Amino acid sequence: MKNKLYVSLLTSLLACSSVSQAQTVTFSENFVYGVTNKCTEWNTFVTALNPGSYTSVTMSGSFDMTGITCNDPTIVNDIATAIKNGTSYMSATTNGHTWEVCNRGSFLDVWIDAPSQCNSSDCPNPGYIIRPCIGAYNSGGVNTATCGGPDQTMTLEFIDGPPCPGPGTPFASGVLSSSATINWTAVSGTAGYEYVLNQVATNPTAVGTSTALTSIPVNSLTPSTTYYIHVRNLCTTGNRSPWEVGSFTTLPPCSRPSGFNVTNLMTSSVTINWNPLTSALSWDYIVDQSPVDPTVSTGAVNVIAPTAPLTGLTENTKYYVHIRANCTGEISDWMLDSFVTPIPCRAPKLKVDYVNTTESVVYWDAVPTATQYEYAITKLATPPAVGTVYKATALHIAALNDGVTYYVHVRNQCTSVGITDVSPWASVSFKTFPLSVEDINNLPFEISTYPNPVGDILTIDLKGKIAASSKAQIVDVTGKTLISTDISEHTTTINMSALPAGNYLLKYTDGSHDKSIKVTKK
Repeated sequence: MKNKLYVSLLTSLLACSSVSQAQTVTFSENFVYGVTNKCTEWNTFVTALNPGSYTSVTMSGSFDMTGITCNDPTIVNDIATAIKNGTSYMSATTNGHTWEVCNRGSFLDVWIDAPSQCNSSDCPNPGYIIRPCIGAYNSGGVNTATCGGPDQTMTLEFIDGPPCPGPGTPFASGVLSSSATINWTAVSGTAGYEYVLNQVATNPTAVGTSTALTSIPVNSLTPSTTYYIHVRNLCTTGNRSPWEVGSFTTLPPCSRPSGFNVTNLMTSSVTINWNPLTSALSWDYIVDQSPVDPTVSTGAVNVIAPTAPLTGLTENTKYYVHIRANCTGEISDWMLDSFVTPIPCRAPKLKVDYVNTTESVVYWDAVPTATQYEYAITKLATPPAVGTVYKATALHIAALNDGVTYYVHVRNQCTSVGITDVSPWASVSFKTFPLSVEDINNLPFEISTYPNPVGDILTIDLKGKIAASSKAQIVDVTGKTLISTDISEHTTTINMSALPAGNYLLKYTDGSHDKSIKVTKK
């Protein structure tokens, strides 16, 4: 490859015919492993240097086309002077780097970020060193091994003239979860710009993307991620401004809603809930009976909290819920879930059959959601608080008293779509057939009273033949007779309304039987 030494003289003629001269001096040589050094070309470059007005120096090469640039005019000219005079020099840190010129006696080399001052045994890998006058095995490297490095072109360039102005700190607008627009301020007289968008705050080492624009839309970004915008101006003199850097963070993803659940599920109402989302401003939901995602938003309800009450539903029906999130500038995909409304726990419809003097059958149709039943048999129309648990749908009731009205109360314990409930009580009444006088007279003697405790009227029920001398008395705890009545019927009542509340005895006698029953007056 033909060796090249670039000495660029860029002349601008002003309108008043005065001349302002800007000079770029470049050493750029192709170093091939095992081939003679480039000391002659380097000396030509050194001769062309004219320190004093340089504004930047850049070391670059085949493996870092952008290179590292120093824009501090004082340091730049100190480097040029050291090279020109063949003296050693080490700069202060500038733009995160130190520059060093080393006089080895028979040759000169230029380092960036040398591990130690002018130590020829140091061979950083990768590193930034140009050793133009050393044998071609150790002539240095730019972003490669610096001893025994690969074949490459290495360039050292000094630029004269006014500094190339930068575009200022870049910024982003229209930032969403996966897109944004990066911007910077236009520079008057620019020849264009280079930009790099990445996730690294330090200046790029690769060549940036060239553009004449100052506003670039970018897509396919990662949500919740910090990006760095690196921009530099390209001046018409061939000079470049330092990299300017700005940053922005993409929004969290506008994700499809998740965590769907229902609460307060009833036969005609429910509350639907889902997980909150940091990036969501609101949500749209549609409830229907189709699992297909809506194609339009007609009928959608918008809410700002991840919950919504639903009413007017139909029992035992499957409903589909479609929910999507509304984020800044974005809308998520629809989420799909569903629920089924329960069947009400309805009371059974009771029927009575096979009634006789001492027994009866009460039955009902099975209730679809019933897991078991409760029943109670009483002489009162009011249902009890609890009943006896029962699995069947028919009751054979025996050992009843003749001629008595009984009430049977039944309710269901139900489960529908995982919800347990209890139905209202269903009640039905029947009256057992009364015995004939002849039948009752042939029964063994038995006496009972009801109700007990009694309010006003106490009923005495007798079985067996009634003697002519049958008599009942109400006596107090002292034995004093308060009420006395003859008994001639199998069912007799005594009016105790005039007696105060307390405990009494009912004494029955008929010449053959004597019976005492404790009675409590309420």
